[in-house]
Amino acid sequence: MNTLSLFIILIIGVTPSAGDAVYSPSIVQICYYKVMGKSPNDAVLSLNTYSMQQFKVFCGSYPKYVNCLTRGISKSDEEQDMFLNLLYQNDSMHISYAGICHDVDDLMRGIKCLEITNELKKCYHDFATAIGQMMEKFETPLPNHPISKELKDVACNITVARYRCELALYRRCNRRVGQIMSNFLYGALPTRCQTRMSVRSEYTALYGSSNISRVTSPWLVVFLCVLLTLQ
Repeated sequence: MNTLSLFIILIIGVTPSAGDAVYSPSIVQICYYKVMGKSPNDAVLSLNTYSMQQFKVFCGSYPKYVNCLTRGISKSDEEQDMFLNLLYQNDSMHISYAGICHDVDDLMRGIKCLEITNELKKCYHDFATAIGQMMEKFETPLPNHPISKELKDVACNITVARYRCELALYRRCNRRVGQIMSNFLYGALPTRCQTRMSVRSEYTALYGSSNISRVTSPWLVVFLCVLLTLQ
């Protein structure tokens, strides 16, 4: 998998599978296809052939993507969507996309730092293991389980643990890349989770509702970046 492939995975929030293709009927994938004017029944998205031009188009259409997620995330019975729903906050998503699109040129200059290494795979593996343990603990399938405070707290804990693991690798490679990804990942978390785990994002102050007019990205303002559900 090349570095652009991983970047697209991180930003759009899809799950990689064999052959660098994505096989997912999740609301995340459905919303992506809607924004890009495609059908979920089209040939699977090949991350290796995903061009920067497509990325720019998607970035410019971010509001439609986030709004689509907001409408559909709570109704989906896909496992990755149910987990994402535990940490989903519409305002936070808009803010993070605004920031990542504004800073994308800087991020692309250090794109090699997002290569999938054995160390990064371990971050994802530990994350997947933690999700499995969470589901065993609560036993009842997530779709029918009350969205309790405890469940949200566990989801917050294991997600931030994964972010800290991967961000340490990004920062070691390139300080600016680490800064951008930290702002993006933490900024997409709901306010309660950020407070609970004592994490913060500069994007919140820069691109919050009262400051959104400050966004000057040539691709309009923003678009998504967290694979809260990379497994």
